[in-house]
Amino acid sequence: MVDGMISKNDVNILNLPTIHIDFDGEFMASCGLSNQVELLDRCHEYFKDWFANRYTLQGFAEKYASEHISLWTTQAVNMPKSMDDHPFFAFVIRFDQLENSYVLVQCQLNSQDKVQ
Repeated sequence: MVDGMISKNDVNILNLPTIHIDFDGEFMASCGLSNQVELLDRCHEYFKDWFANRYTLQGFAEKYASEHISLWTTQAVNMPKSMDDHPFFAFVIRFDQLENSYVLVQCQLNSQDKVQ
């Protein structure tokens, strides 16, 4: 799949080991598309639920898959330097029913399970 920020090398988050974000760490969402206000407004409600319930990244992706939202890794950005021992992770929220509609999220990890 190649769509905006998602390349053929990126992976659906549901196909990765469990990822826990640091809910007390830095969290940034951005979008450079012409419909950015609409997309970021949509994400705001999802983010409020995510932070209130502290889902894993996969739990968040599973919860909203029925609303045609998918989460993908991305290598399209440079990661900021971590000021502590929690590395940054970037992913894309893709609105599957809208053409070329995605939001970039950068956040700090709390932990990530290992590939078995």
